[in-house]
This record gives sequence, C-alpha cells and structure tokens, in this order.
Amino acid sequence: MKRLILITLLLLSSGPAYAEWVLVEKNNELVEVMAVYADPDTIRRKGDLVKMWTLHDFKTIQTSPSSSYLSTKVQRQFDCTKQRTRLLAFTEFSGNMGTGTVAFSDSPDEDSWIPVEPGSINHALWEVACSGPVHAEWVAIGSTESAGGFTVYLNHDTIVRKGDLVKMWALYDYNTTQTKAGNVYFSSEMQSEYDCTEERTRLLSFVEFSGKMGSGNVVSSGSDETNRWISVPPGSVGQALWKIACSKK
Repeated sequence: MKRLILITLLLLSSGPAYAEWVLVEKNNELVEVMAVYADPDTIRRKGDLVKMWTLHDFKTIQTSPSSSYLSTKVQRQFDCTKQRTRLLAFTEFSGNMGTGTVAFSDSPDEDSWIPVEPGSINHALWEVACSGPVHAEWVAIGSTESAGGFTVYLNHDTIVRKGDLVKMWALYDYNTTQTKAGNVYFSSEMQSEYDCTEERTRLLSFVEFSGKMGSGNVVSSGSDETNRWISVPPGSVGQALWKIACSKK
C-alpha cells in the first residue's frame, strides 16, 4: 500500500454502523456446498447497472489450479433491466467468511454477461442488488497536488464497527493515470480497517479502475496479504480517514 500523504481535512463527521454480510437465502440450489451472502452497503448504482460485493462460504475446502480456499469474496455487476450479471473481481481466502490469508485474487478482462436464471442464486443476488437501497455518493474529504495529484472520497454508508475496530471504504481519484505492476488505472477503491484505540490502520482490499471515480473496467483487485498494521501519521489523509471512521474530532 502506498504511504498516505498530507492533505487538508475538509470534512469531519461520523457515520452510522451497518451490518456486514447478510445471508441471501437458505434454500438455494447449492445449500449443501456453500452459503451465499451479500453486503447491501456495497451497492453502487449507475442507471440500470449495479455493482455489489458477495461472499461465498464453502462447507469444505475448494481447490483450483492456483489455490485451495474456503471462501471467496466476489464483486459482480447486475443489469436490472436486462436481468443479467457478470463477474468483475474476486478474492479467494484460506479461511471461512473471508478470513485467513489471500489464496488467489483476480479481475477478469471484460467478463461476458450471463443471463440470471429464475430460481438461481444469481437471481437472489440480482433481486438484492436491484431492489437494495441507493447509498449516498462519494463525499470528498480533501485533495493534494503531490504525486501527480489526487482527491480522496469516502462513503459513510460503508462504515462497519466492531468494538474499537472500524472498516470503511475510500476512493482515490487521480489527476493522471497511475501505473503499478504493469496495470494502468485512474482511480481505486480501498477498504481499510482502523483501530480507534491504537490509532493505526491496515489495508484490507482494493479495486483499481481504468476510469475516473470508480468507472470503466476493473484493472486489478486484491487484498493486502501481510495484514500489516501501520501507525496513522499526524496530519495525513490516513489520520483524516481514521478520525471520521472513529468519530474523533
């Protein structure tokens, strides 16, 4: 994760705490294999298209040519008018419910749309995505001209609290294209966890986009395999986000 650099804090306000994963349905066609969850707080709607994160929690270890895993977080896009869906990104974890280490992560290039079959688990997810609440747009908290320049946004509706720990999504919108590991992107969404007692933070997952403000194609996605906590530098954007997440003034 890039070191967070100085910005001026423009907004200091707290957001509500929301539940995380919600079991979609108990009686799907794969109930003996896995449980499927959705996070309605990750719903992002643009016209008839909706993005949402889901979690597939398996009863037994799954294997693929690249990894062994017990759960997978998946970001899908749903077309509410044409009743279809496509995969945007996924991350496989060694433990249940998105815990443990990252086993594998990928974002397919231009994954094709598939129809949502009636009675399928994708139909249940499509219903959640297309009937779920529309959350507030990203709110700018500051910007900088350093490192080519970028603006940082957050969405209060993504705040999830558990004791002294808070998870929250932020969006980094860059003035110029960024390049990392051969990937070129214009914006990135990052989920970080904040320790309100120890004043520290760590990166949980990220999604990089080819366009501004989380638009365009998913260029890359993944999680921080180190799960390393870092101190929140005074006066940094990290401290600004920490204050908002932890309701500090």
